[in-house]
Amino acid sequence: MPKNEDIVDQVSRLSIFKIANVVLKKLDNFGADSNLLLFINAALSIICALSLSVWMYAFFPLEEKLFFFFIWVLLSITGAYFFGWISDKGSRKRFLLLTQFLGVIGIWILKKYGFNIPTIMALSFLYNPTPIVNAILITFNQKYNYKTSKGKKIDQHKNPKIIAFSVLCQAFPWLFFGKVQGFGLDNSLNIIYWFSIATFFSIVFSLKEPKSVIDRKAINHKKLIFSSISLLVAFLFAESVYFISALVFKSDTFFILAGAGVTTGALVHFLPHKDYHLSYPTLISSSYFLGGLLMFLGVLGGYLMGNAAAIKVFVGIIACIGAIYIPLVYSRLFQLFDSKKLGEASGICEGVQGIASVFAPVILEIIKDFHLSFYLIGILLGLLFFIAFFINLFSVKRVHGQQV
Repeated sequence: MPKNEDIVDQVSRLSIFKIANVVLKKLDNFGADSNLLLFINAALSIICALSLSVWMYAFFPLEEKLFFFFIWVLLSITGAYFFGWISDKGSRKRFLLLTQFLGVIGIWILKKYGFNIPTIMALSFLYNPTPIVNAILITFNQKYNYKTSKGKKIDQHKNPKIIAFSVLCQAFPWLFFGKVQGFGLDNSLNIIYWFSIATFFSIVFSLKEPKSVIDRKAINHKKLIFSSISLLVAFLFAESVYFISALVFKSDTFFILAGAGVTTGALVHFLPHKDYHLSYPTLISSSYFLGGLLMFLGVLGGYLMGNAAAIKVFVGIIACIGAIYIPLVYSRLFQLFDSKKLGEASGICEGVQGIASVFAPVILEIIKDFHLSFYLIGILLGLLFFIAFFINLFSVKRVHGQQV
């Protein structure tokens, strides 16, 4: 027969769980039903996380220590997929708050005890809000289109605009790369710490998670599985172009020019145009081909103008083209995935970008003994774009006579 103390403990624990469940359910529905606040919180979450990356890149460039950099990226890839995947299983707001809270704790540890590898590695896995935010924004977009069309329109042709917004938020902190270095290690981390706390409470009190109104199953076809793989492999080569350029041309000027290029490319998705959701593969291939072509033209122009001008041409082209094709790649993958697995799809894309960030220093390590000039590096980047173009052609498949 159980003791009275044991029964009391069991009832107490049960009560705590019930109370916690009630609080969490209230938290899910807490917040303003405002589109503006939704996008503000999304921007704050992404900018805060990327600000920490800028800080680390400015003062502790792990890519110079390939082993630690590889482990950091591996954990980051795993974390992005995990938080994207698990956010599909329940309340995305809860998991966004969880990863943001873990980010606050990790930043506090860095602030109190200084830079240390274990904390950085833990943060790379535990602090991954972007896949969750992307899923929340896409869910909002689906709900908004469904509502405004009175339930008749469930396509996702505006998804590239949503991801373009996310890309702009990810690029924004890099504009202040030089400023972060100027503020110094401790001052800049202190700003990020208080920013992360403010972001956490903003999510708690003002973010109301949109509920999905679409139940679309994934396209289940062997050819389309192959298409998604070729899509991601091509994306890997294309993203390597940016990461190689970031390592070669790393400077305050580089990030300002890259930011200008990203802004220009992302704004392309906000221009008036027809619905293009059925031609994602064609548009992606065209972007890669245009990137390769412009890179070669950039090399030629850089040769005529000199090294400094060549760098500007390279950076502008790479960033602008990237901001055009990234939203298209994400949208294409969302199209192939189950509508209830948006976080998982976003996490996979984030993971491919992470792999590209490792791929880049490996390529540079292989070619470093050749002492390539900026012009030859520009040609290499153009070739990577063309490789992406040819691989992506395999993702354009027709099933029963219809491109999907």
